[in-house]
Amino acid sequence: MKFLENITEKMEIDENSIEKIKERFWKIEGNDFEDSYVIYDCSKEGDKFDYQEYAEMMNLEEGISYQIIVFRNWECEIELKKEVYKKLKNATERKNLLRWFDRKISYYTELEDSIKLEVEGYGENYLEYANCLNGPVHSQKIIKGRIYNLTFFELKKIFNVRGKDLFRKNVRFGLKDNKIGNQIRIKFKKYIKTGIYEEWKKRNSGNSIEKIKEIIGLEEDYTEYLPENFWFYHNGVTVFYYGKANIDFSGTTIKLNPQEISVINGAQTITNFFEGMKEIEEDIENIKEGDFTEEKNSINKLKKYSVNYIEEVLKRTKVKVIFIDGEEDFLKPITYGLNTQLPIVESDIIADSKDVNELNEKLKRKSMKICKSGEEESIHTAFSLLDFVKKYLITQFKPGTSKNLQKKDLLKYIKEANEKIDKNTDIIDEIEKVVVIEEWWKSEKKERESFYGDAIDEPYLKYGKNYFESFILISNKEPLDDDSLILAFGEFLKIFRNMERNVSDKTFKQDSLFEKYQENLKKYQKNSEKYQEKSLVSKELKDELKACLNNKVDSKYKTRKIIVDYLNEKGINIPYFRVIAYTDGKPREAYPFPNTTFSELYKKGEEEEYLEYRDSLFCKEIHRKFPVFVIDWREDVKEGKRIVNDIFYLPEFTFEEYDASAKEVYESTIKAFEDGDENEFIKMGDGKDFHIRPKAVNSEDTFEFTNGRYITKRTFWANKTTVEKLISDYK
Repeated sequence: MKFLENITEKMEIDENSIEKIKERFWKIEGNDFEDSYVIYDCSKEGDKFDYQEYAEMMNLEEGISYQIIVFRNWECEIELKKEVYKKLKNATERKNLLRWFDRKISYYTELEDSIKLEVEGYGENYLEYANCLNGPVHSQKIIKGRIYNLTFFELKKIFNVRGKDLFRKNVRFGLKDNKIGNQIRIKFKKYIKTGIYEEWKKRNSGNSIEKIKEIIGLEEDYTEYLPENFWFYHNGVTVFYYGKANIDFSGTTIKLNPQEISVINGAQTITNFFEGMKEIEEDIENIKEGDFTEEKNSINKLKKYSVNYIEEVLKRTKVKVIFIDGEEDFLKPITYGLNTQLPIVESDIIADSKDVNELNEKLKRKSMKICKSGEEESIHTAFSLLDFVKKYLITQFKPGTSKNLQKKDLLKYIKEANEKIDKNTDIIDEIEKVVVIEEWWKSEKKERESFYGDAIDEPYLKYGKNYFESFILISNKEPLDDDSLILAFGEFLKIFRNMERNVSDKTFKQDSLFEKYQENLKKYQKNSEKYQEKSLVSKELKDELKACLNNKVDSKYKTRKIIVDYLNEKGINIPYFRVIAYTDGKPREAYPFPNTTFSELYKKGEEEEYLEYRDSLFCKEIHRKFPVFVIDWREDVKEGKRIVNDIFYLPEFTFEEYDASAKEVYESTIKAFEDGDENEFIKMGDGKDFHIRPKAVNSEDTFEFTNGRYITKRTFWANKTTVEKLISDYK
């Protein structure tokens, strides 16, 4: 077969070393029998990737150095992988599949000796440079460079017949589906989604234009990601050509041998752009009409024409491409020059020490790990050495030391943490809580400043994160959801302002103020117990609170703050409550449960079993009783603003009557984790009382699912209908 000849020629291996071991399988012993290769052919029309067959072969053949899979092109490879992935119903099998495809070498039968690329500007829009390099290695050899603007439509011609082999001479060619790569891909997908939306607007009219944004998951700030803007925001790509014949630059075309080029800078750009493109195609393919019941026609039309839309987006998205034409002697120094490596620092040495390795064994049960710089790990929480020690000190109620941590003290605190965790493993749970609080601090920055942005609070808002994290731990605040933490922050401000008003950034680099707080904590808690919760059903109190909200609310974020201020004024102590917004007598949105109810499923240790429903945080939240303010808004057309129509106060709101439904949804979620299929998560349109959907800082806020892919963080939600029925029962 032609591809076998090409592979052995490329590897400089005798054809006689090829052994057919099974239908579509060959084995090659490398030079001096040091390496062995297994080749699997999927290149013929109608060929499928047989998971069981491949798994058996991988288990039987010991000592395999490399796996080579033959496809027609990169797109065929992606389609075959997608097809078999969907058929697998087990997370382990899906993860195995992704691992095989990540580690294998691809060979494409459509790879030819010549390819033609179209360039803009009739061959005039480019910059050219040539030089003669001297030296013992180069000895007066000419090297040339040209810079063109190429579209991703043209770059795809090369990538489709080379795939990741295009980057094998790049010192950083190994591109795994890691968190960093995933974040890059998410950003690139925004350009493609924006382009699809723009193409849709050109060809369609009516209400579907705005609805299509929701269907494809396009965020409101899409204008920043117009395909035409890509050129300005990215450095570009460098292609090294080391062929025997020169690149043919003539007119509007570039002709070259794709087998004799290497992308030596820009591998992340090319790979993540095209993989993002394929993910969008799959996402569109998987859209269910039940999620957008009124948009059936638009969804069908989108599915039918999405490939055409994406093709147009590729033609609109341009990138700077540098073509360097020279002998292979130049390749390595140029590649290293373009991919400058960071030096090894002391923290990397400590991160690889015995003490850290021992700590990592203990952190493993919570899927946490201290990593060296640039280390890629399939774990849910990766700390730098510095970051871990800072969080450990916060659990020891030393927020000032944490903020002002000196690198020379890292090893001392690592040893201390090792010793203390040996005696008290609860410290690991506390570190996990600090991670949750820190995520909230970052994600709720705008809302927090909207609530508590008085000038007097500015130092606490800017510098108080570490202090606040220690405050939450020592105060035993639960649950760690958005509502609890925003209310706790108000309490944090009140306590510390009463103790010390004259604070600056330097204050938070010391532990003295927090030590003073610990002395006053019991006194504060004792005084708080003197307050009695009063009934809020009286017409007088309801009318007063309505007046406060109508006079002061200019955004939904201030509702809770106004309620807190009102309760303080009336001497009413309600440490924790939720606000449920109504519009014209109906819930405005579904009810989100704390992120921790869902994250405990993916943060469990690899060897741990999934918790039974009765032992889960979700079950705990279902049965928890807590106060709820129901604020029923209506649009006042005359006044041109929203006003409060009515207020309901429910002192012991709970979801416990929906326990059976919650258990069913929880167990189906575990099955989705076991199957490695996020499409199995219960959706709002499935008609259950609860569902699962994203709840994250943004689309880049992700976690690694059991199938090895990174997906947007999500949580359990109660359906609007569920909330409405419960509240109507209370009323």
